[in-house]
Amino acid sequence: MQFNGSNGIDESSVIDLTRSPSPPVETSISSTNIIDLDAIPDDSFPSSPVLSPRRRRMNRRRNERSRNFPSNHLSYLEDMIYLGPQVSTRRSSSRRDLMGMIARTFPEFSSVNSLSPSLFQLIVNRMRFDAIHPEWTNGSDDEYFSNHFEESYDDFTSSLENIKQSYKPPGPPKSGFTRSFNNDTLMVCPRCQEPLGTSKSKEKSALWATKCGHVYCGSCAKVLKTSKRSQSKCLVNDCGRYLNTKNAMWELFY
Repeated sequence: MQFNGSNGIDESSVIDLTRSPSPPVETSISSTNIIDLDAIPDDSFPSSPVLSPRRRRMNRRRNERSRNFPSNHLSYLEDMIYLGPQVSTRRSSSRRDLMGMIARTFPEFSSVNSLSPSLFQLIVNRMRFDAIHPEWTNGSDDEYFSNHFEESYDDFTSSLENIKQSYKPPGPPKSGFTRSFNNDTLMVCPRCQEPLGTSKSKEKSALWATKCGHVYCGSCAKVLKTSKRSQSKCLVNDCGRYLNTKNAMWELFY
């Protein structure tokens, strides 16, 4: 488009947009590097080792054993310990209740707490055996326990009888001594002959008993424990036990 000079416009200052070429488009160059993932070599992973047939059988047997040991046996044992014979077994209905069978066979055992350690361990071992080898235990609990409980029960009762027979009650106390007292009884220390437990001193008001069955105040007990052997004998007549050994005296708390 042309302009005449009468318009007062300088022709050299007019831009002809129809004939000028388009300005070049500036492309923005990213500052980040472009990574070609196809050019990166793949990591090499070692192949799994080939197990021998024996190792495969061992692994398969171990997996089967872990599957055959369900958690309900452990939870059943825990419930049995806390709840006693009221808990019913979680196995199939054809299996008899374990604690119920024990209670019927031995009425003395009303709960697990009354079982001896050997009988309790027998129950735990049986439950562990059933979990590991379920195919070997087809309702044979009665036969198993009937063969094992009688011997264990006899051992348990015989040990109680031996304890009862070997126990010898102590003889009557000597004159001036007692084994039962009340608030009105005045007890004195065999060494200082002062009342026990009435002193305002914290050390002297403490009570110390001896293996020979006598009670000293805290001050006299400290002297006897730290004295030489010849001077550490119990001062009760016809006693003479040495009281300076490690476990000859212990403090009583009241």
